[in-house]
Amino acid sequence: MTDYKDYRRASGHIHAPADMADRVVARAKGEHLLGDVHETDTGSRHGGRVWRLWQGWGLWQRIAAVALALVIPTTAFGVGAIARYLVQVREEGHSLRIDTTTSPGEGMDSRTLISAGAQQPVRLVLPEIEGYQLVGLDEDTMANMAGYDAVEGSDAGRSFRILLVQVDKDISAGMLVDDVAAWENVQVGGRDAIYVSRGVSAGFTYARLADYTQQVFVFFPDEGYLLQVFAQEGLDRDELLGYLELIGMEPCDEEEASVYERASWLFEDVPESTVAGEAPVYTASDVHQVGETIASGGVEYTVEGVTVLDNASDILAQGGVGMTEEGYAALVAFAGSDGSLPSYARQSLVYGDGVSSYHVTPGEIEDANLKLVIIELRVRNMGGGHLDDLLFIGSQLVFVDSSLAADYSAWDYDRPSEVGRLMLDNLPAYFDGTAGGRNFCYATLAEGEETVYHLGYFVDEDYLDEACYSVGGRGADIVRLF
Repeated sequence: MTDYKDYRRASGHIHAPADMADRVVARAKGEHLLGDVHETDTGSRHGGRVWRLWQGWGLWQRIAAVALALVIPTTAFGVGAIARYLVQVREEGHSLRIDTTTSPGEGMDSRTLISAGAQQPVRLVLPEIEGYQLVGLDEDTMANMAGYDAVEGSDAGRSFRILLVQVDKDISAGMLVDDVAAWENVQVGGRDAIYVSRGVSAGFTYARLADYTQQVFVFFPDEGYLLQVFAQEGLDRDELLGYLELIGMEPCDEEEASVYERASWLFEDVPESTVAGEAPVYTASDVHQVGETIASGGVEYTVEGVTVLDNASDILAQGGVGMTEEGYAALVAFAGSDGSLPSYARQSLVYGDGVSSYHVTPGEIEDANLKLVIIELRVRNMGGGHLDDLLFIGSQLVFVDSSLAADYSAWDYDRPSEVGRLMLDNLPAYFDGTAGGRNFCYATLAEGEETVYHLGYFVDEDYLDEACYSVGGRGADIVRLF
């Protein structure tokens, strides 16, 4: 029951509407991209590598890669590509709608192209770029998603990502690029390409340089592929296009081919029946109280106490123990010398449909008070859990109103970057029993043993009354903290 909140949060970064996010999450679940499955077939022989890359990227990146928005100019496909394409581009408000057909209409020219079976395997050419680190590739240097991370860090907003797409079908009418601020046909290395700037930037209190608001589509019609590039807002347009001049693909043997996504998979519609609707509503039996023991997944959980603090001096005094390195740095930057948590300016976000209005525009600014919520949690390993002695303890907080409906409005705000890091998608910023590393939210506890852990969450004061601990990370059972 946490997916809805996750993709609503993500939509603020990729400027996707709520209903599109519903469809993408439903599609991703159907392909086991959001779950415990570690192997999935995306159309090429390196499916296992693809999953590891998807797992390693943030959710907004997975949504952006699934919800590709493709613009194909009429000149993009010449003799030697893979199917018969005729393309029309129509502007509708802040969107571009692209119709493609395999049959020419009256007065239209046809283009005869080779079949999908004749496609040449290709390998991405990804050179070193000064000031960047190449990421997203496995040990065999073959992947359908690659990235260039700026060495100065993500906050500088200069990183970009590349997705290799095999155009294996006629993409029917319904391709849509929405939230478009501006777009233009450009040339990249002598190839047809389209540059798109998405979303509005002016009026936000906090810099949005880290948001991936730029997209570039580079077409390789003779090879039957295209590259879709996602770039952060802080990267200059001309500089980005200059970097893309260096990137390409070359024919190779199948064994050396880079992993790709298929257009037929990326653009396949999600049945409306699978799309999530309104925010979930809990039943009375789902909601538990402090002191009540709940069994879930072979583990017993008991929230024994809750403390609300307006300073973090105790955990600061531990010098980062029980926190991630990034979280500790954010706390040091935000808290006063005595660990006090100052108020901060919180700006509301107003959501639109991406066509008649932008997906996200800046709203009112108000003061908010950040609190540190410490949960005292007793955990007993009853055995039979999915990961044996490694238990998931650091569940998200969820917010539930008096009608037992999940409240996702906590994500409808822009906050300082330090506060965003401390909130950590409502995961604990502090956990004294952490297994560390990628298993930060996990603890090791032998079967039959029990112990008491302390979890620290940073929450805006006006959301405290709705805060609930999600038992075992499954979302079915929650504990009201106040």
